[in-house]
Amino acid sequence: MAISQQNYQYCGGKESLDEGTTWCTSLLFLNGIFLSVAIFWMVGCGDPSLNTPLQVGPNESQLDLPESISLAATVDTRQTLISTASNDGQIPSIPTSLPNLGLPPVVKVDMSKRSIFGIPIAQFSDEIWLMRNDGAIQRIERPSIVQEQILPVSFEPIATDRLVSELRKEFGPGFQVRAEAPYVFVMRNKTKSQWVEGFRSLYASMKQFCRKNALPSRKLDFPLIAIVMSSEAEFLQYARAQNADIPPNCGGYYSQRDNRIILFEDQNNLGLQEVRDTISHEAAHQLAFNMGLHQRCSGTPLWLAEGFATLFEAPAYCTPIGDGRSHWPAARKMAWQSIVDDESKLYRIVDSLLRNDNTFRKEPEYAYAVSWGLVHYLATERSHEFSDFLRQLGQLPPFVEFSVEDRFAHFRSSFKIEPSQLIRRLQNHIRSL
Repeated sequence: MAISQQNYQYCGGKESLDEGTTWCTSLLFLNGIFLSVAIFWMVGCGDPSLNTPLQVGPNESQLDLPESISLAATVDTRQTLISTASNDGQIPSIPTSLPNLGLPPVVKVDMSKRSIFGIPIAQFSDEIWLMRNDGAIQRIERPSIVQEQILPVSFEPIATDRLVSELRKEFGPGFQVRAEAPYVFVMRNKTKSQWVEGFRSLYASMKQFCRKNALPSRKLDFPLIAIVMSSEAEFLQYARAQNADIPPNCGGYYSQRDNRIILFEDQNNLGLQEVRDTISHEAAHQLAFNMGLHQRCSGTPLWLAEGFATLFEAPAYCTPIGDGRSHWPAARKMAWQSIVDDESKLYRIVDSLLRNDNTFRKEPEYAYAVSWGLVHYLATERSHEFSDFLRQLGQLPPFVEFSVEDRFAHFRSSFKIEPSQLIRRLQNHIRSL
Protein backbone atom coordinates (compact mmCIF):
# COMPACT_ATOMS: atom_id res chain seq x y z
CA MET A 1 0.00 0.00 0.00
CA ALA A 2 1.38 3.43 -0.88
CA ILE A 3 0.52 7.09 -0.71
CA SER A 4 0.06 8.79 -4.05
CA GLN A 5 0.15 12.39 -5.19
CA GLN A 6 -0.72 11.38 -8.76
CA ASN A 7 -4.24 11.56 -10.05
CA TYR A 8 -6.27 11.60 -13.24
CA GLN A 9 -8.41 13.85 -15.31
CA TYR A 10 -11.11 12.39 -17.51
CA CYS A 11 -10.81 13.26 -21.18
CA GLY A 12 -13.59 12.43 -23.58
CA GLY A 13 -13.90 8.98 -22.09
CA LYS A 14 -10.11 8.51 -22.06
CA GLU A 15 -7.84 9.13 -19.11
CA SER A 16 -4.55 10.96 -18.98
CA LEU A 17 -2.23 11.71 -16.12
CA ASP A 18 -2.60 15.19 -14.70
CA GLU A 19 -0.24 15.78 -11.83
CA GLY A 20 -2.22 18.86 -10.85
CA THR A 21 -5.40 17.07 -9.86
CA THR A 22 -6.73 15.39 -6.76
CA TRP A 23 -9.94 13.95 -5.34
CA CYS A 24 -11.71 15.45 -2.34
CA THR A 25 -15.40 16.36 -2.27
CA SER A 26 -17.65 16.20 0.76
CA LEU A 27 -17.33 19.10 3.19
CA LEU A 28 -18.06 16.72 6.06
CA PHE A 29 -15.22 14.53 4.76
CA LEU A 30 -13.03 17.62 4.46
CA ASN A 31 -13.75 18.52 8.07
CA GLY A 32 -12.27 15.18 9.13
CA ILE A 33 -9.17 15.81 7.02
CA PHE A 34 -8.85 19.30 8.49
CA LEU A 35 -8.91 17.96 12.04
CA SER A 36 -6.13 15.49 11.21
CA VAL A 37 -4.02 18.22 9.62
CA ALA A 38 -4.62 20.62 12.52
CA ILE A 39 -3.75 17.97 15.10
CA PHE A 40 -0.49 17.26 13.34
CA TRP A 41 0.29 20.94 13.09
CA MET A 42 -0.12 21.14 16.86
CA VAL A 43 1.69 18.00 17.98
CA GLY A 44 3.88 16.88 15.07
CA CYS A 45 6.26 19.76 14.34
CA GLY A 46 9.86 18.75 14.37
CA ASP A 47 9.21 15.03 13.84
CA PRO A 48 11.61 14.14 11.00
CA SER A 49 9.55 11.09 10.05
CA LEU A 50 6.80 13.44 8.86
CA ASN A 51 9.07 15.49 6.62
CA THR A 52 10.56 12.90 4.31
CA PRO A 53 9.75 12.96 0.60
CA LEU A 54 6.93 10.69 -0.46
CA GLN A 55 7.93 7.81 -2.68
CA VAL A 56 5.98 5.64 -5.08
CA GLY A 57 6.71 1.94 -4.57
CA PRO A 58 9.08 0.31 -7.08
CA ASN A 59 6.33 -1.92 -8.48
CA GLU A 60 3.79 0.87 -8.99
CA SER A 61 3.68 2.43 -12.43
CA GLN A 62 3.79 6.20 -12.66
CA LEU A 63 1.01 5.94 -15.24
CA ASP A 64 -1.40 3.86 -13.20
CA LEU A 65 -4.31 4.93 -11.09
CA PRO A 66 -4.10 3.55 -7.55
CA GLU A 67 -4.44 -0.18 -8.14
CA SER A 68 -6.47 -0.87 -5.04
CA ILE A 69 -7.51 0.23 -1.59
CA SER A 70 -6.65 -1.46 1.68
CA LEU A 71 -9.73 -1.97 3.80
CA ALA A 72 -7.47 -2.44 6.81
CA ALA A 73 -6.00 1.05 6.44
CA THR A 74 -6.63 3.40 9.36
CA VAL A 75 -6.01 7.05 10.06
CA ASP A 76 -2.43 6.09 10.97
CA THR A 77 -1.82 5.40 7.27
CA ARG A 78 -3.03 8.85 6.36
CA GLN A 79 -0.86 10.49 9.00
CA THR A 80 2.32 9.53 7.18
CA LEU A 81 1.54 11.97 4.38
CA ILE A 82 1.09 15.03 6.58
CA SER A 83 4.14 17.25 6.93
CA THR A 84 3.83 19.70 9.77
CA ALA A 85 6.92 21.86 9.40
CA SER A 86 6.22 25.31 7.97
CA ASN A 87 8.75 27.44 6.15
CA ASP A 88 9.92 29.39 9.19
CA GLY A 89 9.59 26.54 11.65
CA GLN A 90 6.72 28.23 13.47
CA ILE A 91 3.50 26.48 14.40
CA PRO A 92 0.52 28.25 12.80
CA SER A 93 -1.96 29.63 15.31
CA ILE A 94 -4.81 27.25 16.16
CA PRO A 95 -8.24 28.38 17.37
CA THR A 96 -8.91 27.38 20.99
CA SER A 97 -11.75 25.16 19.82
CA LEU A 98 -12.18 23.29 16.56
CA PRO A 99 -15.60 22.33 15.21
CA ASN A 100 -16.68 18.73 15.72
CA LEU A 101 -19.52 19.15 13.25
CA GLY A 102 -20.30 21.51 10.42
CA LEU A 103 -17.81 23.34 8.24
CA PRO A 104 -14.06 23.38 8.96
CA PRO A 105 -12.12 26.63 9.52
CA VAL A 106 -10.23 28.40 6.76
CA VAL A 107 -6.46 28.25 6.39
CA LYS A 108 -4.65 31.33 5.11
CA VAL A 109 -1.37 30.76 3.27
CA ASP A 110 0.68 33.92 2.73
CA MET A 111 3.18 34.14 -0.11
CA SER A 112 5.34 37.07 -1.15
CA LYS A 113 2.78 38.61 -3.54
CA ARG A 114 -0.57 37.10 -2.57
CA SER A 115 -2.50 35.06 -0.05
CA ILE A 116 -4.59 31.96 -0.69
CA PHE A 117 -7.48 30.80 1.47
CA GLY A 118 -9.01 27.31 1.70
CA ILE A 119 -9.24 24.00 3.53
CA PRO A 120 -6.00 22.01 3.94
CA ILE A 121 -6.44 18.78 2.05
CA ALA A 122 -2.92 17.57 2.76
CA GLN A 123 0.53 18.80 3.69
CA PHE A 124 3.40 17.06 1.97
CA SER A 125 7.07 17.60 2.54
CA ASP A 126 7.35 19.82 -0.55
CA GLU A 127 3.89 21.35 -0.97
CA ILE A 128 0.48 22.08 0.54
CA TRP A 129 -2.88 21.33 -1.09
CA LEU A 130 -5.81 23.63 -0.31
CA MET A 131 -9.44 23.26 -1.37
CA ARG A 132 -10.70 26.68 -2.48
CA ASN A 133 -14.27 27.84 -1.99
CA ASP A 134 -15.14 27.03 -5.61
CA GLY A 135 -14.16 23.37 -5.13
CA ALA A 136 -10.84 23.66 -6.99
CA ILE A 137 -7.58 22.33 -5.55
CA GLN A 138 -4.68 24.76 -5.14
CA ARG A 139 -1.19 23.25 -4.85
CA ILE A 140 1.36 25.53 -3.20
CA GLU A 141 5.09 24.82 -3.15
CA ARG A 142 6.59 25.17 0.31
CA PRO A 143 9.52 27.43 -0.69
CA SER A 144 6.98 30.07 -1.78
CA ILE A 145 5.19 30.10 1.59
CA VAL A 146 5.89 32.92 4.02
CA GLN A 147 3.34 32.02 6.69
CA GLU A 148 0.43 29.69 7.37
CA GLN A 149 -2.43 30.48 9.71
CA ILE A 150 -5.71 28.80 10.65
CA LEU A 151 -8.39 31.49 10.83
CA PRO A 152 -11.29 31.41 13.34
CA VAL A 153 -13.86 31.54 10.55
CA SER A 154 -15.76 28.68 8.94
CA PHE A 155 -15.26 27.62 5.35
CA GLU A 156 -18.25 28.28 3.11
CA PRO A 157 -18.67 27.45 -0.60
CA ILE A 158 -18.67 30.43 -2.89
CA ALA A 159 -22.03 32.07 -3.60
CA THR A 160 -23.22 31.61 -7.17
CA ASP A 161 -23.44 35.33 -7.92
CA ARG A 162 -19.88 35.87 -6.75
CA LEU A 163 -18.66 32.92 -8.81
CA VAL A 164 -20.37 34.39 -11.87
CA SER A 165 -18.57 37.67 -11.25
CA GLU A 166 -15.19 35.98 -10.86
CA LEU A 167 -15.64 33.90 -14.01
CA ARG A 168 -16.54 37.01 -15.99
CA LYS A 169 -13.26 38.56 -14.89
CA GLU A 170 -11.35 35.38 -15.75
CA PHE A 171 -12.77 34.89 -19.26
CA GLY A 172 -13.48 38.47 -20.32
CA PRO A 173 -16.23 40.14 -22.35
CA GLY A 174 -16.13 37.63 -25.22
CA PHE A 175 -17.86 35.02 -23.05
CA GLN A 176 -21.29 34.82 -21.53
CA VAL A 177 -21.44 33.51 -17.95
CA ARG A 178 -24.83 32.06 -17.16
CA ALA A 179 -26.01 30.57 -13.85
CA GLU A 180 -28.51 27.74 -14.25
CA ALA A 181 -28.57 25.83 -10.96
CA PRO A 182 -26.67 23.72 -10.17
CA TYR A 183 -24.41 24.86 -13.04
CA VAL A 184 -22.56 27.99 -14.00
CA PHE A 185 -21.92 27.97 -17.75
CA VAL A 186 -19.13 29.86 -19.49
CA MET A 187 -19.98 30.11 -23.21
CA ARG A 188 -19.51 32.26 -26.25
CA ASN A 189 -22.51 34.54 -26.78
CA LYS A 190 -23.56 32.62 -29.89
CA THR A 191 -23.77 29.29 -28.05
CA LYS A 192 -27.22 27.75 -28.04
CA SER A 193 -29.21 26.76 -24.97
CA GLN A 194 -29.08 23.01 -25.68
CA TRP A 195 -25.95 22.86 -23.54
CA VAL A 196 -27.87 24.19 -20.55
CA GLU A 197 -30.81 21.86 -21.01
CA GLY A 198 -28.63 18.82 -21.66
CA PHE A 199 -26.55 19.26 -18.52
CA ARG A 200 -29.52 19.98 -16.28
CA SER A 201 -31.41 17.02 -17.71
CA LEU A 202 -28.48 14.72 -16.97
CA TYR A 203 -28.32 16.00 -13.38
CA ALA A 204 -32.01 15.25 -12.90
CA SER A 205 -31.51 11.81 -14.44
CA MET A 206 -28.59 10.93 -12.15
CA LYS A 207 -30.53 12.00 -9.05
CA GLN A 208 -33.44 9.87 -10.23
CA PHE A 209 -31.15 6.89 -10.88
CA CYS A 210 -29.63 7.18 -7.41
CA ARG A 211 -33.04 7.36 -5.73
CA LYS A 212 -34.38 4.39 -7.71
CA ASN A 213 -31.38 2.21 -6.90
CA ALA A 214 -30.77 3.54 -3.36
CA LEU A 215 -27.25 4.76 -4.15
CA PRO A 216 -25.49 6.94 -1.54
CA SER A 217 -25.57 10.39 -3.14
CA ARG A 218 -25.68 13.76 -1.42
CA LYS A 219 -26.40 17.39 -2.17
CA LEU A 220 -23.82 19.37 -4.11
CA ASP A 221 -21.39 21.46 -2.08
CA PHE A 222 -20.23 23.72 -4.92
CA PRO A 223 -21.73 25.17 -8.10
CA LEU A 224 -20.64 23.08 -11.08
CA ILE A 225 -18.64 24.96 -13.70
CA ALA A 226 -19.06 23.98 -17.36
CA ILE A 227 -16.96 25.77 -19.99
CA VAL A 228 -17.95 25.52 -23.65
CA MET A 229 -15.38 26.85 -26.12
CA SER A 230 -16.44 27.96 -29.57
CA SER A 231 -13.97 25.78 -31.51
CA GLU A 232 -11.52 22.94 -31.13
CA ALA A 233 -8.61 25.36 -31.53
CA GLU A 234 -9.89 27.50 -28.65
CA PHE A 235 -10.47 24.36 -26.56
CA LEU A 236 -6.90 23.14 -27.14
CA GLN A 237 -5.49 26.58 -26.35
CA TYR A 238 -7.32 26.60 -23.02
CA ALA A 239 -6.19 23.04 -22.22
CA ARG A 240 -2.55 23.96 -22.90
CA ALA A 241 -2.83 27.04 -20.68
CA GLN A 242 -4.12 24.82 -17.87
CA ASN A 243 -1.36 22.24 -18.43
CA ALA A 244 -4.01 19.62 -19.13
CA ASP A 245 -2.50 16.52 -20.70
CA ILE A 246 -5.25 15.47 -23.11
CA PRO A 247 -5.09 12.82 -25.84
CA PRO A 248 -5.58 13.46 -29.57
CA ASN A 249 -9.17 13.87 -30.76
CA CYS A 250 -10.35 14.71 -27.26
CA GLY A 251 -13.87 16.13 -27.35
CA GLY A 252 -13.88 17.36 -23.77
CA TYR A 253 -12.54 16.63 -20.33
CA TYR A 254 -13.33 16.90 -16.65
CA SER A 255 -10.52 18.46 -14.61
CA GLN A 256 -10.52 17.20 -11.06
CA ARG A 257 -8.02 19.86 -10.05
CA ASP A 258 -10.35 22.70 -11.10
CA ASN A 259 -13.61 20.71 -10.74
CA ARG A 260 -14.61 21.97 -14.19
CA ILE A 261 -15.84 20.41 -17.42
CA ILE A 262 -14.27 21.86 -20.57
CA LEU A 263 -15.84 21.14 -23.97
CA PHE A 264 -16.01 22.77 -27.38
CA GLU A 265 -18.83 23.38 -29.80
CA ASP A 266 -18.34 21.92 -33.25
CA GLN A 267 -21.16 23.32 -35.37
CA ASN A 268 -20.56 20.71 -38.06
CA ASN A 269 -20.79 17.73 -35.69
CA LEU A 270 -22.96 18.91 -32.80
CA GLY A 271 -25.72 16.47 -33.73
CA LEU A 272 -23.45 13.43 -33.93
CA GLN A 273 -24.11 10.69 -31.39
CA GLU A 274 -20.42 10.51 -30.51
CA VAL A 275 -20.40 14.20 -29.54
CA ARG A 276 -23.53 13.84 -27.43
CA ASP A 277 -22.04 10.78 -25.74
CA THR A 278 -18.87 12.68 -24.87
CA ILE A 279 -20.88 15.52 -23.31
CA SER A 280 -22.94 13.10 -21.22
CA HIS A 281 -19.87 11.10 -20.22
CA GLU A 282 -17.87 14.08 -18.96
CA ALA A 283 -20.85 15.66 -17.22
CA ALA A 284 -21.50 12.32 -15.49
CA HIS A 285 -17.91 12.25 -14.20
CA GLN A 286 -18.29 15.71 -12.67
CA LEU A 287 -21.65 14.86 -11.11
CA ALA A 288 -20.50 11.51 -9.70
CA PHE A 289 -17.55 13.05 -7.90
CA ASN A 290 -19.55 16.01 -6.62
CA MET A 291 -22.58 13.97 -5.52
CA GLY A 292 -20.39 11.69 -3.42
CA LEU A 293 -20.77 8.58 -5.57
CA HIS A 294 -16.98 8.68 -5.96
CA GLN A 295 -14.52 10.40 -3.63
CA ARG A 296 -11.84 12.67 -5.03
CA CYS A 297 -9.37 11.74 -2.30
CA SER A 298 -9.81 7.99 -2.50
CA GLY A 299 -8.72 5.33 -4.96
CA THR A 300 -11.87 4.88 -7.02
CA PRO A 301 -11.24 1.90 -9.34
CA LEU A 302 -11.19 3.02 -12.95
CA TRP A 303 -13.76 0.40 -13.99
CA LEU A 304 -16.19 1.96 -11.51
CA ALA A 305 -15.59 5.58 -12.50
CA GLU A 306 -15.66 4.88 -16.24
CA GLY A 307 -18.44 2.33 -16.10
CA PHE A 308 -20.69 4.73 -14.21
CA ALA A 309 -20.01 7.62 -16.59
CA THR A 310 -20.54 5.37 -19.62
CA LEU A 311 -23.89 4.26 -18.24
CA PHE A 312 -25.20 7.82 -18.72
CA GLU A 313 -24.30 7.83 -22.41
CA ALA A 314 -27.32 5.56 -23.00
CA PRO A 315 -30.64 7.12 -24.09
CA ALA A 316 -32.40 5.46 -21.13
CA TYR A 317 -30.23 7.36 -18.63
CA CYS A 318 -29.09 10.65 -20.17
CA THR A 319 -32.53 12.17 -19.46
CA PRO A 320 -34.99 11.60 -16.58
CA ILE A 321 -37.67 10.52 -19.07
CA GLY A 322 -35.69 7.67 -20.60
CA ASP A 323 -38.10 4.82 -19.80
CA GLY A 324 -38.54 2.60 -22.83
CA ARG A 325 -35.37 3.87 -24.48
CA SER A 326 -32.26 1.81 -25.11
CA HIS A 327 -30.01 0.96 -22.15
CA TRP A 328 -27.09 0.55 -24.53
CA PRO A 329 -24.42 3.24 -24.95
CA ALA A 330 -24.13 3.37 -28.72
CA ALA A 331 -20.32 3.40 -28.79
CA ARG A 332 -20.03 0.28 -26.61
CA LYS A 333 -22.52 -2.08 -28.23
CA MET A 334 -20.26 -3.47 -30.94
CA ALA A 335 -17.48 -4.26 -28.47
CA TRP A 336 -19.91 -6.09 -26.19
CA GLN A 337 -21.46 -8.09 -29.01
CA SER A 338 -18.00 -9.31 -30.00
CA ILE A 339 -17.17 -10.54 -26.51
CA VAL A 340 -20.38 -11.52 -24.72
CA ASP A 341 -20.28 -15.13 -25.99
CA ASP A 342 -16.51 -15.52 -25.52
CA GLU A 343 -16.53 -16.61 -21.89
CA SER A 344 -12.78 -17.05 -21.53
CA LYS A 345 -12.00 -13.60 -22.94
CA LEU A 346 -14.72 -11.98 -20.89
CA TYR A 347 -13.38 -13.71 -17.77
CA ARG A 348 -9.87 -12.43 -18.48
CA ILE A 349 -11.01 -8.84 -18.93
CA VAL A 350 -13.30 -8.80 -15.88
CA ASP A 351 -10.58 -10.36 -13.73
CA SER A 352 -8.08 -7.74 -14.90
CA LEU A 353 -10.46 -4.82 -14.33
CA LEU A 354 -11.22 -5.90 -10.78
CA ARG A 355 -7.51 -6.17 -9.95
CA ASN A 356 -5.95 -3.17 -11.75
CA ASP A 357 -6.52 -0.65 -14.54
CA ASN A 358 -4.13 -2.02 -17.15
CA THR A 359 -6.90 -3.07 -19.55
CA PHE A 360 -7.79 0.59 -20.13
CA ARG A 361 -4.38 1.04 -21.75
CA LYS A 362 -4.10 -2.32 -23.49
CA GLU A 363 -7.68 -2.89 -24.70
CA PRO A 364 -9.61 0.35 -24.11
CA GLU A 365 -12.67 -0.54 -26.19
CA TYR A 366 -13.26 -3.72 -24.21
CA ALA A 367 -12.37 -1.99 -20.93
CA TYR A 368 -15.06 0.68 -21.35
CA ALA A 369 -17.67 -1.77 -22.61
CA VAL A 370 -17.15 -4.34 -19.86
CA SER A 371 -16.91 -1.64 -17.17
CA TRP A 372 -20.27 -0.32 -18.33
CA GLY A 373 -21.71 -3.84 -18.22
CA LEU A 374 -20.42 -4.44 -14.70
CA VAL A 375 -21.81 -1.17 -13.37
CA HIS A 376 -25.17 -1.66 -15.09
CA TYR A 377 -25.53 -5.17 -13.69
CA LEU A 378 -24.41 -4.30 -10.17
CA ALA A 379 -26.37 -1.03 -9.91
CA THR A 380 -29.64 -2.44 -11.21
CA GLU A 381 -29.63 -6.07 -10.05
CA ARG A 382 -27.38 -5.90 -6.98
CA SER A 383 -28.23 -2.37 -5.88
CA HIS A 384 -28.06 -3.02 -2.13
CA GLU A 385 -24.56 -4.51 -2.30
CA PHE A 386 -23.50 -1.89 -4.86
CA SER A 387 -24.64 0.90 -2.57
CA ASP A 388 -22.66 -0.57 0.33
CA PHE A 389 -19.65 -0.98 -1.98
CA LEU A 390 -19.73 2.71 -2.92
CA ARG A 391 -20.20 3.72 0.71
CA GLN A 392 -17.21 1.65 1.84
CA LEU A 393 -14.98 3.15 -0.86
CA GLY A 394 -16.02 6.63 0.27
CA GLN A 395 -15.06 5.92 3.87
CA LEU A 396 -11.53 4.74 3.13
CA PRO A 397 -8.53 6.91 4.07
CA PRO A 398 -7.57 9.44 1.40
CA PHE A 399 -4.45 9.28 -0.76
CA VAL A 400 -3.94 5.57 -0.09
CA GLU A 401 -3.35 3.10 -2.92
CA PHE A 402 -4.83 -0.41 -2.87
CA SER A 403 -2.80 -3.48 -3.42
CA VAL A 404 -4.02 -5.71 -6.25
CA GLU A 405 -4.96 -8.38 -3.73
CA ASP A 406 -6.93 -6.01 -1.49
CA ARG A 407 -8.83 -4.51 -4.39
CA PHE A 408 -9.92 -7.91 -5.70
CA ALA A 409 -10.72 -9.22 -2.22
CA HIS A 410 -12.83 -6.15 -1.46
CA PHE A 411 -14.98 -6.74 -4.53
CA ARG A 412 -15.49 -10.44 -3.76
CA SER A 413 -16.37 -9.78 -0.11
CA SER A 414 -18.77 -6.96 -1.05
CA PHE A 415 -20.79 -8.98 -3.57
CA LYS A 416 -20.25 -12.51 -2.20
CA ILE A 417 -19.68 -13.87 -5.67
CA GLU A 418 -16.96 -15.86 -7.39
CA PRO A 419 -15.63 -14.68 -10.78
CA SER A 420 -17.14 -17.60 -12.70
CA GLN A 421 -20.59 -16.87 -11.25
CA LEU A 422 -20.19 -13.17 -11.99
CA ILE A 423 -19.38 -13.87 -15.65
CA ARG A 424 -22.46 -16.02 -16.17
CA ARG A 425 -24.77 -13.53 -14.49
CA LEU A 426 -23.20 -10.65 -16.38
CA GLN A 427 -23.69 -12.45 -19.69
CA ASN A 428 -27.35 -13.15 -18.90
CA HIS A 429 -27.91 -9.56 -17.80
CA ILE A 430 -26.42 -8.07 -20.96
CA ARG A 431 -28.38 -10.44 -23.21
CA SER A 432 -31.61 -9.34 -21.52
CA LEU A 433 -31.15 -5.66 -22.45
